[in-house]
Amino acid sequence: MISRLLTGLLATEPLLRRARRRSPPGIAVLMYHEVLADDDTAEAWTAVRVSELRRQIEYLKSAVDILSIDEALTRGPATRPAAVLTFDDGGAGNHQFLLPVVKETRVPVTVFVATGHVESGHLYWFDRVVNALQVVKPLSLDLRDVGLDVYDVGPPSGASNWARIQRLLVDIKAAGVERNEELAGIVEERARAAGGAVHAPLQPMTVEQVRELAACPHVTIGAHSHAHSLLTQMSGADTTADVARSRRLLQQWTGQSVEHFAYPSGAYDARVRDNVVACGFRTAVTTESRLWRSGCDAFAIPRMSVGRYDAARKFRLAVGGGADSVLRAQF
Repeated sequence: MISRLLTGLLATEPLLRRARRRSPPGIAVLMYHEVLADDDTAEAWTAVRVSELRRQIEYLKSAVDILSIDEALTRGPATRPAAVLTFDDGGAGNHQFLLPVVKETRVPVTVFVATGHVESGHLYWFDRVVNALQVVKPLSLDLRDVGLDVYDVGPPSGASNWARIQRLLVDIKAAGVERNEELAGIVEERARAAGGAVHAPLQPMTVEQVRELAACPHVTIGAHSHAHSLLTQMSGADTTADVARSRRLLQQWTGQSVEHFAYPSGAYDARVRDNVVACGFRTAVTTESRLWRSGCDAFAIPRMSVGRYDAARKFRLAVGGGADSVLRAQF
């Protein structure tokens, strides 16, 4: 689990050093989402505890150069690996917990804000589902009558329970943009009838909190769309309107130029890429898990995810050169 991040650091360090020598150093762009208090019992892969984030940053500072996304774009030949820290969605914990850490450590971060839930104060469907399933006793949801399946969630908590919640999220997403909100409402209603959620850890930032976050010199604000829908499921006109709206709102709120974009759920194709380019961005990041190397398309920058239940080894491999580099060094 992620709480064991620093366990066994020395065990693989020689291997990682060999990988670095044999492969040109790339940049590990790390994708986080929310940051919450240590005592928050959120059952969500997307919510990393603040103490774990601090430990990860301390390790990163000892192992790599931590760059802003703009610094990474202009970085020349280097012999030392580097990392870029990014945070998606715009949850309230980015202001409450991430911002103090950034101010203290002076580590550059990029926060990709999806503007719809900030503007309205209403949660996106996926956060509503996760909040609805924060239960203290096992819960079974039979959603076959609405085209889904039976989902058993609840204690024991941890990675296995999150996998069950994630299965429901994936199925709702696959049902299509036009049904996401409807299905989330059904999940909320039935979970409430079966005992109800005991905790709602995922909440959006306010406009003022986005503004305060952007005022920190170590924070770069990027756009993450407005509706946080799969852009590949939307028409070209709707995609352009959604992406342009997110950029316009963020620039109004912060008084800053917004030049970097994150595809919601990492979903993009040639059309979506062209829509993002047309909206005036300089880069776009994906969820393709590999190192960012020289020659990479600036609108298809890969990122490696970091979550609440990830193993320490996964984090170290991402930072140290990626699994592909380690395997090449071994065999």
